[in-house]
Amino acid sequence: MRQGLVLAAAVVLGLSGTTVTEAAATPGPRHREPATHQAPRCGLTPSTDSRGPDRVASCLQAGVTVAGAVAVGQTTDVAFTVKAQGDQQDVAITAELPAGLAWARVPAGFTVTGSADAAPASGGTWNRITARRDIADGRTLDFSAQVKGVRAGPASINVRARGTGSGTPGGDADTWLTVGGEGFDASLTVAAARESGTAALPEGVTPQPLYPHLRHQSVGTRGLPQPHSDDPDGTPGVRATSCVRGTWNYADHNGNFRQSANFQVQVWDSDPIGDDLLGTVMTGASGDYNVCFDNDDGIGGGGNDVFVRFVAESPLWNVQRDDEEPYLFRTETRDDVADGSTTDFGAQRPVTQNLMPVVELYDQVNAASDWTPGDCWDRLDRECRRIPVNWTPTSNLGDHYCSEEGGPDCPRENEIYLRGNANTSTTTAIHEVGHGVMDDVYDDQYPRTNCPNPHAIQGQSEPGCAWSEGFAEWYPAQVTGAPTYVFPGGGADAGRTLNLEDPTWGTTGWDTGDDTEGRVAGAMIDLVDGGARDERYWDRHGEPATAIWNTFLRHRSANFRDFFVVHRAADGGDVSDARGKASLFQNTIDFDFRDPLGDYAELERPRAIVPHNFGFTTTVAFWQVVAVRPDGGEQNLELFDDRNQTRSLGTGNQPGADTEFIAVDSNRRALGDYYPRVTQAGGAGGYRIELAQGTTQLIDRETFRMAAGDVVVVRDVLLHQGREVTIAVDPATTGQNPELYLVGSVPGQPDTYVRNRAQAVAQSTGGGAGATETITFTAPSTGFYGVVVINRSGGGSYELSRQGG
Repeated sequence: MRQGLVLAAAVVLGLSGTTVTEAAATPGPRHREPATHQAPRCGLTPSTDSRGPDRVASCLQAGVTVAGAVAVGQTTDVAFTVKAQGDQQDVAITAELPAGLAWARVPAGFTVTGSADAAPASGGTWNRITARRDIADGRTLDFSAQVKGVRAGPASINVRARGTGSGTPGGDADTWLTVGGEGFDASLTVAAARESGTAALPEGVTPQPLYPHLRHQSVGTRGLPQPHSDDPDGTPGVRATSCVRGTWNYADHNGNFRQSANFQVQVWDSDPIGDDLLGTVMTGASGDYNVCFDNDDGIGGGGNDVFVRFVAESPLWNVQRDDEEPYLFRTETRDDVADGSTTDFGAQRPVTQNLMPVVELYDQVNAASDWTPGDCWDRLDRECRRIPVNWTPTSNLGDHYCSEEGGPDCPRENEIYLRGNANTSTTTAIHEVGHGVMDDVYDDQYPRTNCPNPHAIQGQSEPGCAWSEGFAEWYPAQVTGAPTYVFPGGGADAGRTLNLEDPTWGTTGWDTGDDTEGRVAGAMIDLVDGGARDERYWDRHGEPATAIWNTFLRHRSANFRDFFVVHRAADGGDVSDARGKASLFQNTIDFDFRDPLGDYAELERPRAIVPHNFGFTTTVAFWQVVAVRPDGGEQNLELFDDRNQTRSLGTGNQPGADTEFIAVDSNRRALGDYYPRVTQAGGAGGYRIELAQGTTQLIDRETFRMAAGDVVVVRDVLLHQGREVTIAVDPATTGQNPELYLVGSVPGQPDTYVRNRAQAVAQSTGGGAGATETITFTAPSTGFYGVVVINRSGGGSYELSRQGG
C-alpha cells in the first residue's frame, strides 16, 4: 500500500565543452570507427581525406537543473544555461516541457508555444518556450523559470541550443523528474535522479523487431539483482501469487517503433522506506515480460504497490552513464494489486526523447549478441565478459573501444565509448562491439596495430590495423545482413552507406591489398556470401559464417594473411585457388592466386589492372592451347612452367594481334602443371581466356559448334613427311569469323614443344567474316601437328576438314 511519493530531482546533463582529439598514430588502446579526424575548438573540421567523415566538436553547451520537488498544482524553480565556444550569432534556445508540466514563469524575451508530438514524447504535446540570442566566446547565459505540476507521473525537461551555421553543432541538456500526486509530501528528501520515466506507445502502433532474420537468444539473468525484501512478515508462507506483465519498446532514429529484447526488467514493491525487489527477468523476443511474486506487502500492508524498472544491463553488456551506472526507466506505480491478479502495464517506452537512443543502442548490441555463436562473446569462455557501452546524449568521446586504460580518450579498459549521435548508424555500435569481441577472444592480447591517424575504410594502413578494423567491419555485416558500413550523424558523411562488397579492382577511391581494412572486410563477406554477387569474375565461394568464426576463436591471428594462409589452412578451411583465394582476389587481395582454367570453359575477365595469373594441368598426350581474345583492349600472354612464375616457356605477345595463344605439344612434353599470365598492353577493355585440351584427331572432316563466347578449338592431325595437306574451316553463317593455324614441334628439340601464334608452321590468309579459311602445307617430318581454330567473333557451326597429308 502506497504511503507517499519521493521526487526524483534533476541531474545536470550539460555538454563538457572539451574537444576530444586523437593521439598520434602509435600502438595504443583505442579502436575507433574507420575514419576519424582531429577537431578544432568547435565546429566541423573539413576532412583531408574524402573517404572519411568530418569530425564534430561542440560549439554550444547547455545545462538544466530543478530546484526541488513538485506535485500537481505546485511549482518549483528551474534554471538553465547556454555557453558558447567562439562567437555565436542568432542562437536558437528552446526549453520544452511534456504535458505533465506547464510553465508558471518564463524568462524575459521567451515566446511560449505548444507542439503536438506523436513520436516518443510525453503526453503527446510539448509546452515550448523559445528565444534567440547572440553569445560571445566563453560567455554563459543564465535563465530562470518556474514550472507547475499538471499531471502526476514521470516528466522531463529538455533544453536545446542551436547555431545558425551548418557547421555549428548545438548543445542539449535533459533532466527528468516525477510529478507527485495526491498526498505527496514536499518535505520528503529529494533524491538525485538516476532514472527516467516511461510512457505508453501511441495507439495503433505495432512495434517490429530490429532484425527479423536473427533468432532471439536469451542471455539469462546471471549476476543480476535477485529478489529481496525488508518487509516484516506476519504470517509464514505465501499469501498469494500475483503477476505483472507488459512489453518494452523504443522508437529508432527513423521514428520506427521497435521491440526491445533481452532488456532487464525489475518488478518492485514501492514502500515509504526501502523498496522491495519482487523479481528480475529479461524481456523476450518481442520485448515481452511476465513476473510473478508473493503478493504479501508485510504486516497490514495489503497488496504490493508495484512499479516496473527497465534497466539497460544484461550479463553481456550494458549502456551506462558517465557515472558507470546503467540507464534506468521507471513506470508509474499501481497500488494494492489484488491477490492472484495479473497487472498489465501494456506497451511501454522511454518518455524522454533524448534517452530513446539508450534503448536503440542497447538493441543494436543485442542484435550482435543474437548473431554471435555461443553463450558468451567468446564461446570458449567459462565466465562471460560484460562489455560496457558508455553513452550520453551530449557525449563527444568516441566512437571507439578501449582495450587498455590510458589518456582522456580511454578512462577505463575493455569499454566502448560512443558519441551522442552513434545510434543514427546501424553499424557503429556493433563495429565497436566487434573490437571488444576480438579483445575478449584474444584474452586481452589485442593485436598491436599501428593505425594511421586518420585511417579510412578505403585507405591503406598496415596489415595489423587492416585486420582488426576489417574484422570489426565484417562483424556488423553479418549481424545486420547487409554488406555495408553506415556513417553516424555529425559529419559530412552523416548517414552515408558504404558498400563493402561491390568494390573490386579499379574501384575509384579504394586502395588495394590486405593492408586496406575495407578490402579485408569485403574478402570475409565474399567468403560467406555464397558467391551470389558476381560469379563471372572471382566471387564464387560460399560457406557458413561459423567456419570463419571457429578459426577466429581457435587462433590469435596478427593479420589477415596470418588468419587465412596459416590458421584457416590449419583448420581445413578452403584456401584453394578455385574458391577461397578467388574470393580474396575479387577484393584485390592476392595470396598467390592462380585462377584455374578448365578444359573448354572460357572465362570472362575485366581489364588486367594487375597481372591475372592462371593455372592448368595437362592430362592427355595431345596438343593443348591457351588463348586470350581481347574485348576493347590488348593483352599480353605469357606461360610459365612453375607456380612461382620464375621459368617462362614463352610469350604470345604480337603487336596489334586480336587473339594471342600459346600451344603445348604434350605428345612430346611431359604432362604437368602450367601457369599463364595475362597483362594489359593497352586499351581499357577486358578479355576472354580459354584452355583447349585436345582429345580428338582430325581424320577427314568434322562439324563442331562454337558459341560467341568461345575462343579456341584444337585438334591433333597426323601428317607424313613430304606429303601436302590442305586444311580448311568453313563457317555456317556470315556472322562467324574464324582464324586457322597449324603448329608443330621438332623431335629432340624441347624448345620447340611450346609454340605461340607467330611460331605456327602455317596459318590461313584471312578471308574475313563468313569466308572459308584454308591452309596448304607440306610436312617436313612425320608426326602429330596441332590444328588451332580461333573464333574471332560470332557463334555457330564450323566444318573442319583435311585433304591429303
